[in-house]
Amino acid sequence: MDVVGILEAASLLVPEDVATGNDITVSDVWDYLAHDEWELALDLLQELGGGWAAPPGFWEDDGAPELDIARVWVEFAPGLPPGARAPVRLLPLNPVRWSHLAPGDRITLYECAVSGGTASILEVRLPGVQGELVLPC
Repeated sequence: MDVVGILEAASLLVPEDVATGNDITVSDVWDYLAHDEWELALDLLQELGGGWAAPPGFWEDDGAPELDIARVWVEFAPGLPPGARAPVRLLPLNPVRWSHLAPGDRITLYECAVSGGTASILEVRLPGVQGELVLPC
């Protein structure tokens, strides 16, 4: 995953109503990302980091962030409307953090701080093979 993709994923975790003392919001981050100004977007995300509390389950017990980030794309369709079902593929940023998953497992998907749905694991390919998970949403 490229830097912009990681920043996009991180910005989706910040609620839209969060703002810094200078009225910087996640919309400002997206504006910079749209203009390929990822360094400024990163700075703004760091400022926004102190303005909200992550939902339960976002942090591991030792206080480290539990960021199981993956690039997602819908199979055989340009997108996935709300409430729809389709096979999707995940390309994990850190495959080791996803290695415990097996066919039949269910995971919760987040596009922002609120759950975006669930998925059932259909197939797991190890990083040496292809490094992607195939899920129906």
